[in-house]
Amino acid sequence: MPVPPLTTAGLLPVGIHDATLHEIGEAFGKANDARAALFASLSAFCGELAVFGSLIKGVYVDGSFVTSKAVPGDVDLVVVHDEDDFPALEDHPQAEYLFEDRAEERYGFDLFVEFDTATMVQFFQRVSTEFALEHGLAAGHPKGIIRVVP
Repeated sequence: MPVPPLTTAGLLPVGIHDATLHEIGEAFGKANDARAALFASLSAFCGELAVFGSLIKGVYVDGSFVTSKAVPGDVDLVVVHDEDDFPALEDHPQAEYLFEDRAEERYGFDLFVEFDTATMVQFFQRVSTEFALEHGLAAGHPKGIIRVVP
C-alpha cells in the first residue's frame, strides 16, 4: 500500500492512507537532509510507542512533512487510544513518551494524544488557513492524512 501521489496542490489526496514507516520514508524521508532528519525522528518516536502495545489504537501523520514542501517544518502526529485506556496510559512507566512538550522538545513534533479519533482525524484532513492563503486554496480545503500501519 504505497503512499499515493500528491495532488497538484502538493497534498495527499482526500482520505486516510495506510502506510508502513518504510513507505512513509520512501515517499517523504529522502529528498534532503531536513526530510531525512524528520523521518528519523518519526521512526524513533514510533519505536518508543511500541512499549504501549495495544493501548495505542492508531498513529496518524500530518503536517508539512507529508506535503510537497521542499523543506518541511515539522511532523504533526495524532496518537489515538480508547478513552477507557487512559488510566493505563497515565500510569504506564513510560507515560512521558506521550507528553506533548517532550515530543516537541525531543523530536520537533506537534503531538496530539486523543481518544476522539473522528474529531482529530477530521480536523487534520483540512488545510490550515495559513496554508490555504499561501497556496490560493479555500480555507478548510480537504486533504489526506496517513495512518501508520505495521
